[in-house]
Amino acid sequence: MVLGKGVCMTQFEIIIPTEWGKEVFDSICKIMAEKGSKWAWALHEKDELSSFQHWHVGATLPSSRTVKDVLLWFKDIEQIKENSIERIKKHWKTYLCYILHKTKDAIEKGKSVPTEYGGNADFDGALSSYEIKGLLDNLIADILDGKVRQYDYFNNKELQQAVLEKGWFNKVMHAFDSFTKGELMRSSTRTNERKQCWIFGKAGSGKTELAKWLCRASNYRDIDIYVTSSGNNPFDDYNGQPCIIVDDVDAETMSPKTMLKLADCFTGSAVKARYQNKVILADMVVFTSTIAPSNWWKAMSNDKVDGNVYQLLRRLNLGTWHIDGRTIGVTLYDGSGEFFAKSEMDMPEEVLNKVLGGDSQVEKALDFLGSKFNIRTVDKLGNKAAVSVNLKTGDVSGKIDVPWVDDTDD
Repeated sequence: MVLGKGVCMTQFEIIIPTEWGKEVFDSICKIMAEKGSKWAWALHEKDELSSFQHWHVGATLPSSRTVKDVLLWFKDIEQIKENSIERIKKHWKTYLCYILHKTKDAIEKGKSVPTEYGGNADFDGALSSYEIKGLLDNLIADILDGKVRQYDYFNNKELQQAVLEKGWFNKVMHAFDSFTKGELMRSSTRTNERKQCWIFGKAGSGKTELAKWLCRASNYRDIDIYVTSSGNNPFDDYNGQPCIIVDDVDAETMSPKTMLKLADCFTGSAVKARYQNKVILADMVVFTSTIAPSNWWKAMSNDKVDGNVYQLLRRLNLGTWHIDGRTIGVTLYDGSGEFFAKSEMDMPEEVLNKVLGGDSQVEKALDFLGSKFNIRTVDKLGNKAAVSVNLKTGDVSGKIDVPWVDDTDD
């Protein structure tokens, strides 16, 4: 692009064919060093997009100058014409990386690194800044593509530290917001149903463990699973996890309106949180409760019409699962929420092992006491055992010496 003589600029470059000779190159460099605040040059002996060998020589100026002013500096070099002066539109550090063929496009095109380069410019600093910027650009691109979600970020302490140190926090948070807004817009036209079910059973029956197993069985990692917290704002710590376990739903946890929004199989929705509403864009939602969904619905209000529960049941495309000991009863519903089919299956071994095979409450209590007092075993009455105690039955084999007392070391 040919610039008019009256065009002002603060940085410019001249491309010098090597056939002009080293003497012309040295003369131009001398002027650049005198007039420019910063200046740099690079020799391109191999350039895939150019048919001739050449030097790039660029400079930043202390103040804005016209092309006419700059031309006067080179009046004694006959080869320099008006079209020899090219304004540098890039940031100066980016320009330095550009003439070193270290920019992303140069690398992708396989451009050769310059044979020589010099000047008073900080090439090392420019390369470092460009690499850091490249890392930010790549991170932002991954966020916008959904490859890095907010929960990934908040579970990666090293990444968080790097973002804070480099001053990227606001840009990263803005990228997460942009991704969420984009997903929310796209969710209105999504064709893939969110997978949803309701698991109920007695306290301690393994509902939450079964819900986690269901998520893992759908190829999600533990880090991909969000379990709601107790309290008035169960979604405070939700950060975009694709699996949500709405744990211990009862008659006071949420209103039917909120439940139906959350259980919508197709569109994203916002739910209340302490500081700001959270947009739910999960691919799987599992509700756990001690009561069936129909009983939960009835308990919400005396004036609820029984038929309204169908609005919830038809959204549970994986049905309701009732844990009864080692057996799970599964009830499936059709598109209107009406009963469709019922079947039974065995509790997965992985869940059984965690629910039934873990330490008993007695064992846990004894472990705690053992860490506080100098005792090894006690019977079910609290007496110290000389030999051993069956922790499951409380039966003692051996002689009980003395009543149990606090014998903590001083």
